Amino acid sequence: MFPYFKQISLFFQNFLNFLTGERCFICNKSNKFICEDCFPKLPFIKGYICNICSSPIQGRELCENLICGECLKNPPSFKKVIAPFWYEDIMRELMHEIKFQGKYYYVYKIFELIKEGIFDFYKSIPMQDIYIIPIPLSKGRKISRGYNQSFLIAKELSKVIKAPVLNNFLIKIKELQPMMTLNREERFKNIKGAFSVAKKNSVDRIILVDDIITSTATIREASYVLKKGGCNEIYVFALCRAKN
Repeated sequence: MFPYFKQISLFFQNFLNFLTGERCFICNKSNKFICEDCFPKLPFIKGYICNICSSPIQGRELCENLICGECLKNPPSFKKVIAPFWYEDIMRELMHEIKFQGKYYYVYKIFELIKEGIFDFYKSIPMQDIYIIPIPLSKGRKISRGYNQSFLIAKELSKVIKAPVLNNFLIKIKELQPMMTLNREERFKNIKGAFSVAKKNSVDRIILVDDIITSTATIREASYVLKKGGCNEIYVFALCRAKN
């Protein structure tokens, strides 16, 4: 039922934009979702970041292979995180609208802005025999929200890099306390044992997709489970990366 409803809802949203003139999310001027003047104001990830988890690194080292202390101490099962935005300012507002206000169609609009940049991101990664796997929601959370935003992001990423999405390859097997209410240590304890690989046939190379990366607890646990399930080369894509 939901995919059909989503298409109808998106049609009426686009029709309404056509009739009223879409307004920029930032400056509210009639133009488009993010106008040309406001586009540079988006919090694009810049500066020194960890070459594995994309967390910010302080300092002026010129080495291209900077790795943060956490990834040196506890190497994750994934090879690299790719995220276009910091989770702050306008992107924090947009992600809140997507997750909690039913504005799922913002995912498509954001990808329209950055699809060329995303394509460039993945030029360095071999695309042959690679699959996209979204972080799943629990059944209860998916019913209450009506959609999985990570799956919507995965579908848009699939359109850009031409790699298939394997939905329900990774499943969430327990309800969790909301991560936003927990500190870093509690998040790692909360997510432990939350995932399982549903498919019997292993997939060698994947891109794991989440919406926002904060402590890395979710992607670390999911990557660990996928690695145990036979996935040997794991990359991560998220729209936003928190700085702490």
